Amino acid sequence: MDIKKIKQLADLMKAENLKTLEIVDKDQRICLVKHDGGVKEVRTLAGTTSLNVDVGADVGKKGAEVKSPLVGIYYASPAPDAPPYVSVGKRVKKGEVLCIIEAMKQMNEIVADADCEIVEVLLKNGEIVEYDQVIFRIV
Repeated sequence: MDIKKIKQLADLMKAENLKTLEIVDKDQRICLVKHDGGVKEVRTLAGTTSLNVDVGADVGKKGAEVKSPLVGIYYASPAPDAPPYVSVGKRVKKGEVLCIIEAMKQMNEIVADADCEIVEVLLKNGEIVEYDQVIFRIV
C-alpha cells in the first residue's frame, strides 16, 4: 500500500471523525488508530516498533495508568521461556520496555515514558488487548 493511499485514509478518518479504521484488501490489511496524545514516538528497529507510552507528568503518590496505544496481543516477555519485562514492585526507568503488543504480525515494544514503579499488571500473557485498555498501574 502506498503512502498516498494511507494519507487519503487518514484524511477520511479526520473528515468523518473516526477513531479507528481497518481496511482488508486481498492479502493486505491496514489498521489506523487515532491517538489523542497517548503515543509520543514511534520508531522501527530490527523488525519491532517501539511505542513510548505517555504515562503523564503527574506520576506520583496517586499513581497513573499505562494504556495500550493499539489493539493486539499482550506479551509480558520477549520469548515464551524468558522472564517478564516487568512485575509488581519493579522500578522502571524511562525508555525501558514494559511489554510487547503484537498487531498484524508486527511486534511493538511498549516503552515507559517516565521513571516509575509497577504496582499492578492487569493482563495475562497472550491476552487480547484493546486500544486505550489499561495494562499497568504505576506510581
